[in-house]
Amino acid sequence: RFGAVEDPYRYQRLGIWGADLRCFAGHPLLGVGAGVFRHAADRFNFPLEGPVRFGRSFETPHSDYLGLLAEMGLLGLTAGLVFLIRSLRFLAGLRRQQDRIAEGLLAGGAALAVQGLVEDLSTRPALLVTMASMLGACLAGAGLGKPTSARQGPHFFRTRALGILGLALFGWIALRNPYLAFVKDQAMRRSSTYRDMEKDFRAAIRLNPYQASTYLFPSAAFLAARPEVPLSLDLYARFRRDLDEGIRKDRISADLQVALARLEARAFRSIFHDAAARDRVIGAYRAAIRMAPHDPRIRVELAGFLHEVGRRNESARQIQMALREEPNYLTARLLATRLLLEEGRRLEALTSWNTARETRSILSTYRPDSAYASDIARDPAPLRASLERNLGPL
Repeated sequence: RFGAVEDPYRYQRLGIWGADLRCFAGHPLLGVGAGVFRHAADRFNFPLEGPVRFGRSFETPHSDYLGLLAEMGLLGLTAGLVFLIRSLRFLAGLRRQQDRIAEGLLAGGAALAVQGLVEDLSTRPALLVTMASMLGACLAGAGLGKPTSARQGPHFFRTRALGILGLALFGWIALRNPYLAFVKDQAMRRSSTYRDMEKDFRAAIRLNPYQASTYLFPSAAFLAARPEVPLSLDLYARFRRDLDEGIRKDRISADLQVALARLEARAFRSIFHDAAARDRVIGAYRAAIRMAPHDPRIRVELAGFLHEVGRRNESARQIQMALREEPNYLTARLLATRLLLEEGRRLEALTSWNTARETRSILSTYRPDSAYASDIARDPAPLRASLERNLGPL
């Protein structure tokens, strides 16, 4: 596996496992919550060698055991290990009683238990079905290979009927509705008109009101539209309500906070024009930075807004912090140069310009393999051209 070219994490698993343990250290007893690691992973990212330090991100712990430890804490890991050991012991007991398939289930369970040390098997539907089948074998009590006469009493039929009813109810609530909500969410993202998008959005949140990314899409699509669509007070209120609800569902999502900051920035420019709106923008950006401290793009966006409202010192500080995370972030380097020129510090601007020239040379042979890496390596031609008129060609 470590020699497979197509495995993007073959030499980074030790770093990811270290990030799992750092996540666990912050919440040792109960963990960060089931399914939450993928949202918290950005806070524990680690740098790699190369022009872009944080060009690779991860959303899964790459170990079911460490994932359980990070998401459910010591109590969850202990419960999981107790369940695993008891299940394997139960299958071993059935095997000793000459159960016809217990030996195969035991071997399969042991194999999955070992592979789970270094893989995210719990995120793979086919393997989840396999593990669910093994769980059914464990709970059957008499074992799948026992004579059918042992399973023909009235108690067995009542238990089976209740089990089927419970499974049907579980499937309706926990499987059918989320699946249909996902279908509507995808239809919303493919909509060609606002009316269709709104209809699918309402259907998606009615079926599953706990999917935070659904609340994000309408405002993100509006803010990304080019040419810009005017922001009315009604649209602002609607998008703000959606984002607030999404943040309540997912309080550690940097994407939701960035979208909120962008919405508030647009509202500041076109509707409110007051200090309270300005502070809402800055507060949302700072919240996003706390959730994704190694993503310098958020700091650069915040720096741009601070520059816009006349807080140049704070803007310069954010740009320098972005460059500490990614020294080859060309946009940030050029913005730092522009700030120095605006302050009349031409010699320092020339030094920064020379650094930008070296950065551009380093990135000229770099091939980004993620959207993040593309953003870091992007050459902002208009900004570069405006600086070249003062400082010469880059």
